[in-house]
Amino acid sequence: MTPSLRWAFGSFFFLYFAYVGLVSPYASLFFLDRGFSVIEIAILMSMLQITRIVGPFSWGWLSDFLSNRIGIIRICACLAALVFFIYLFFRELHQLFYLDVCASHHSQ
Repeated sequence: MTPSLRWAFGSFFFLYFAYVGLVSPYASLFFLDRGFSVIEIAILMSMLQITRIVGPFSWGWLSDFLSNRIGIIRICACLAALVFFIYLFFRELHQLFYLDVCASHHSQ
């Protein structure tokens, strides 16, 4: 493994686990601050975990089908970052629900 590839691989995993470390403990507090009820927060937080079960299989199938694993990882990383910033602008439960599905699915 070349040093540049090692650096890119390490950076990707560092940023992924930084994202997971920020979203898991603080997302429920963010939703609470936005005025959501406990049940609504539970629905939104459960979608993060449900898509972590389904997501890897769908991305694995797509990468095998297209034979472009690196391209898919790059696109998903960019989309996950974009979706993460869109959280700041959405206020309704149904908007955040679909955004949760997209964010979790792209961050696999």
